[in-house]
Amino acid sequence: MVPEDRKALRSLRDEVLKSGGDFSTEFRMFARDGSIRWKLGQGELQRKPGENHPRLVGVTIDVSEMKNAQLQLQELAKHLMQVQEEERKRISRELHDDIGQRVALLGMELDMARRLLCEGDLRNRLERLQASASELGTDLHHISHALHSSKLKHLGLESALRDLCQRMSHGASLFVELICSGEGSALSEDEALVLFRITQEGLSNVVRHSHANRATVALLCSETQAELIISDNGCGFDLRAQSSGIGLLGMRERLRAVNGHLHISSDWNSGTKLRASVPVSVRAADAARHAAMGTGQSI
Repeated sequence: MVPEDRKALRSLRDEVLKSGGDFSTEFRMFARDGSIRWKLGQGELQRKPGENHPRLVGVTIDVSEMKNAQLQLQELAKHLMQVQEEERKRISRELHDDIGQRVALLGMELDMARRLLCEGDLRNRLERLQASASELGTDLHHISHALHSSKLKHLGLESALRDLCQRMSHGASLFVELICSGEGSALSEDEALVLFRITQEGLSNVVRHSHANRATVALLCSETQAELIISDNGCGFDLRAQSSGIGLLGMRERLRAVNGHLHISSDWNSGTKLRASVPVSVRAADAARHAAMGTGQSI
């Protein structure tokens, strides 16, 4: 058996022996040729009258083919996400470096023309055109930032989420609070990106559909898991109703690529709570721990 799975199986065994009930878990074993086979173990704890010690009774099924297919789908989902992010970066650069600069230049030209004119209808019209050009430039900047967050790459998930929450707050109509607990730097780049995109989509849904005036984004990180919770005090919705959008489907597909899970709870006039959990990869957690040791910080 793979050593990492042996420890997890022992913990599961002890828990079942203590609490009873049934169990279902996946683990890996080495085949005779050295390859790794995936197994599914299912069973229950049985206590027979007259016996002092209960017994674990169950079956083990080889699910290697199914598991390999799942892993291939995960790799495909990761590849599609990477392609999408690269395209987002390209469009963001084009908006910022080309179109954004041209709009800024247009605004400067309109300002110069306005200064050369005397008061009158034409001057007032140029002032309105200059204001429109300035507003267009601001909108292009926001679109560019939404497509690709430089803060996420250079400053980390917490800083990117704080900036996003500030931008999604709309004065008195909506206030978005951010709560962070634990060490978000333990997340890999892929895991952080997934949680950031889910927050973007979740807050966009709050703005468009919830009629809420308050929302909370909570990022809770431990050594083994990162949990993102987005909640609001809006109108809620019926989970049984079929949605024509692809937002929730996109969230689930993103989480599938990093072995994550999505849970949503909502009811009419009771708000909505979205909970996304991602297991922290061992490699990323080790890297964060070594980095913290190198800077004298505890993790």
